[in-house]
Amino acid sequence: MPRFKYIIQNLEPVRIADNSSSQMGQTSSLRYIPGAAVRGAAVSALLQIQGAERFEEVRQTLLSSAVRFSNAIPCIPHAALYAEPQDAAAGSFADGSSVGHAGISANANTSSDTSEDSAAGAGRDPEDYIELIPTPLGFYESKSGDRFVNVLRTGEVDDGMKRAGIGEFCILDGTGVTGFHVVPGSDMKNNLNTGEGDDQKIFRSEYIERGHLFAGYVFTQEEEMAGLIEKVFAGIPERELRIGSGRNQASGRCRILAMGRTQDYPGSEYGKKGEITSPAYMELLSDTVMRGENGEYCGLNLRALEECFGVTGLTVERCASSVRTVQGYNSTWRVRTPSAVMYRKGSVFRLTFQGTIRRQKAEEAMQKGIGIRRSEGFGQILFLEDYENISEKKNGGEALYKRYRLLGRESLDAQEEDLARVKGEIPIVRPKDLPAEELHCLQLIASSAYMQKLERAVPACIQAQEKAGALTGGISSSVLGNLEAIMTAWRYDYRAAKNNLYEYFRHAGEKEKKQRIHKEAREIGKVEKTCRKILELDVYGLERFLTGTESVKETFMDLSKEELLSEAQLGTLRLDLLIGMIRYHNKQNGKKEA
Repeated sequence: MPRFKYIIQNLEPVRIADNSSSQMGQTSSLRYIPGAAVRGAAVSALLQIQGAERFEEVRQTLLSSAVRFSNAIPCIPHAALYAEPQDAAAGSFADGSSVGHAGISANANTSSDTSEDSAAGAGRDPEDYIELIPTPLGFYESKSGDRFVNVLRTGEVDDGMKRAGIGEFCILDGTGVTGFHVVPGSDMKNNLNTGEGDDQKIFRSEYIERGHLFAGYVFTQEEEMAGLIEKVFAGIPERELRIGSGRNQASGRCRILAMGRTQDYPGSEYGKKGEITSPAYMELLSDTVMRGENGEYCGLNLRALEECFGVTGLTVERCASSVRTVQGYNSTWRVRTPSAVMYRKGSVFRLTFQGTIRRQKAEEAMQKGIGIRRSEGFGQILFLEDYENISEKKNGGEALYKRYRLLGRESLDAQEEDLARVKGEIPIVRPKDLPAEELHCLQLIASSAYMQKLERAVPACIQAQEKAGALTGGISSSVLGNLEAIMTAWRYDYRAAKNNLYEYFRHAGEKEKKQRIHKEAREIGKVEKTCRKILELDVYGLERFLTGTESVKETFMDLSKEELLSEAQLGTLRLDLLIGMIRYHNKQNGKKEA
């Protein structure tokens, strides 16, 4: 089966949503590049280079299972495992973090030259890079970290054990596993199509930070198609692909660093090379599900796997697995593809069977994959070598972010940019310099963030005011209940709430004069003083009151705090503070009486 391997690096953040873990107001990101995304980039390049007519000729084959694009999984250069930082600049970053034995840059042998030739030190041959694989499940550790066990070997999980924190991807080395994880970045965005003003929705969007390296494979059934795809990859202008969403917003630009024909398959460094005997450990390198005899999803179809592997009596003796719901979108027909519950990548199955899986059968299965949607990267499997012998965790998951400089980049990396700002070589952009639409988006984000900051300070402030005796003095709970009822009824109309509270205090004062109840007057007077103080606070006074600090900045995110919160928002926050103080005071008095 003709196949070739490629190495790409994202020069810009890559945004590929993970719908299975995304929530309302937050879009999570995958930590790898799906095969479907790479296929889409290849199709775009084919249209650009050879035109629509040529694409129509190969369209049916290119978009079928005859051409498989594997998921592009993070990788590291061989040199990164052995070289050490030469000086403080090479071994540390602007944020104070540092790199150690496995944490130096990808182009450790290159200079800071921004030309593409400077990437030569990182390796133009795909074999210069070490592939990572999804961390196999089945490893557990004690909460104290002094025990590390493989539960698939024994089938038992002792009390006090939890799944080992290794990292999403790893290197298997003899008896040890070294973990790595992709740390995503995130930003806040404003959905401008959801309403006006305060009704517009703010949401958080994750992405893969720039600078990561990924290794992927393309499998074809015909030599002609393999040559075509290879030619397309080689002919891409400046060897750059656009992957993921937000491509018109400085996201998704990736550069092909290396590519070439290979006899390997995903994870072949960690797979069995000869014949496979029972029992065998099969890991899913990508999300996988198969169809049963009736066409329904069934997890693993053991009868179909028996035929695929050339054995009989195939059973799953034990497994360590998890599942996720996989969704998709067909851009041609502009509809969502049917969702499917799949075994998550990293799931491991201990298989027992009668007979022997021949080497040719095993390699064919690891190249073709199993299950549905294999052309999009799903269904990739690997028969692990010496999985039972792994008995130690070498780290807790090293971050790949900031590991590498951008190769052949056109812009500065984060560390160089920070240094340039300090030197004044890069002007700092102020809000007033932004276009009106971007400034409006920044104001919405800053307003939401500042409001959250004040709201987080409310509980501690309530406890501090109760301790200081703001509402003490023998005042009855019924009076406080009347005040709470007024504020709750008019919570969203601050002016009305304020007027009704002041009218209540005026009426209580007149009642005292008529009935000459001096004690009640003193009680109402103290509560009135506290309420009036809070209700008249401006934004700076409210922040000082909530945080207990006298020094308060006039700006937040370089924007005036007075412009961030409307009077209605401030009024609601003042009322919520008073309501919270009353409820907490009554709760504490109830405990004392009990």
